[in-house]
Amino acid sequence: MKIKSIIVLLCIFTSLNSFAQTESSVLDSYLKNFEKGSTTVKLQLIEEAVELDQITLGPLFHKAIDFAISNSSKLNTDTAIKEIALLSVRECRDLNYNAVRYSALRLFEIYDDFAMRETILGALAVLGKGDTAIASSLNNYLETQNNIYKTGKTPNKKLVTVCIQTLAVLDDASSFTPVFNTMILNYDDAISTLAYNTLLNLTGDFRSSILNILKSGTTFEKKRALEVGLEHQKMESTKKAEIAEYALDIALHYSTPNIQDQKLIREIRDSATEALSGFKWGKASGLVISQFDTTLLEYDRGVAAKSSLLTAIAALGNMGTHAAAERLTLYLNILNAFTENKKPYDSQIILAVINNLGKLGDKIAFDDLMYTKYLNYTNEIKDAAQKAIKNLKW
Repeated sequence: MKIKSIIVLLCIFTSLNSFAQTESSVLDSYLKNFEKGSTTVKLQLIEEAVELDQITLGPLFHKAIDFAISNSSKLNTDTAIKEIALLSVRECRDLNYNAVRYSALRLFEIYDDFAMRETILGALAVLGKGDTAIASSLNNYLETQNNIYKTGKTPNKKLVTVCIQTLAVLDDASSFTPVFNTMILNYDDAISTLAYNTLLNLTGDFRSSILNILKSGTTFEKKRALEVGLEHQKMESTKKAEIAEYALDIALHYSTPNIQDQKLIREIRDSATEALSGFKWGKASGLVISQFDTTLLEYDRGVAAKSSLLTAIAALGNMGTHAAAERLTLYLNILNAFTENKKPYDSQIILAVINNLGKLGDKIAFDDLMYTKYLNYTNEIKDAAQKAIKNLKW
């Protein structure tokens, strides 16, 4: 019985070895004929090999792509060479023959042809998975298209779209910034939406990627990064609050002589402050106080809008900290002093201060809230002060 089993195994081994030799011989034959054949013969060989659809012929298709690279100067005039490359790239994709990926990438880089680049991108989406070098090269290509667009020229939008789709499949965290930059350039709605959805699904720490842009991006990039971070529906509120806190910190310490940049920075501060207010993020109380101080100075100079000051006041009311109550109380004290000296006051601002002191409920505000009732304010303001006093915690 044992002898029969050994004989069977030997027969199987001999058969497999013969099959392997046959496959090797077929590949060798194709390679030799490809080497010596004319361009027309080469194309016929590749067409025939594609019909066989065998992974063992991968090296043949690889050689064909390298042939196209070495003859890149003829690609625009010799349709046979172009067809050889296209067929080979597609077959390597279908066979998942990823040993060819760097040659395919090289062809992509040197041959500016829509059909070829679209085909190669589709192949790299399959062949380049897990390869950071491939992702990096495509990131660079996308950034190059972005830079072209910034100059007022229009890159091939279809290739930009396919490149983003490829990067989405490759799913490398390094693609976040170039895809983000594509999104904010507004090529068109379709590309912006595709880029945005790609950002949301890329592997990696979304929060850290946003923080990096807030740290090193232009003022416009910072503004959009904050917006994208806060819009992310699947991200936890704590991470969004951390993003808003970081954005406010960056914006408060950002200095620029450019008027447009100054405007964007104020918008970042307002958006971050409003977000922190909504999250009741008391950890950022110190920053919110700084934002209030800065906005108050800007408002007094006519630079900041009243809405910005009201946003800062509301944020202080939502911080829930003694420091926030202390700062609002000091401001109420100043407003009372102005009113006592018969200077005009803004009812909306005073009401906002009083109501938010009532929300905080800190007894530090008692004296100034009480004093408010004795000044020449409207009954609405005096009633608000009385209500706030009742909310104080003793």
